[in-house]
Amino acid sequence: MLDFSYRFFIIYVCREKKFDSVQIWLHAGSMPDQTNETYYSKNREARRAYQKRYYDKNCQLIRRKRELDTVLDPEKVEAKKLYNRIYYSKNRASIREKRAMLIEKRSRNQVQGAETE
Repeated sequence: MLDFSYRFFIIYVCREKKFDSVQIWLHAGSMPDQTNETYYSKNREARRAYQKRYYDKNCQLIRRKRELDTVLDPEKVEAKKLYNRIYYSKNRASIREKRAMLIEKRSRNQVQGAETE
């Protein structure tokens, strides 16, 4: 069965008085599989702990790679910025809702933590 949930877009970016094409793959979005949903919700804390360990271990390497990309491959950096801009503009409302819920949750946890001390 073919998966057509990814769409290919070519976007033209104006750079130095000429237009460069940037290739971007965007996910069209589909309903999540219920088994995957339960698996990821069950293993959420373990996954986060692994991600934190990985980032702590490779933090300097990741930063250095980003620095080199800005110098050696500026087109890649521009493509990332463009993708992020498009993604944020499409999902601005849901991102802001999630941020507000997270801030509210953190403030409730801080209040509860202060009450227990």
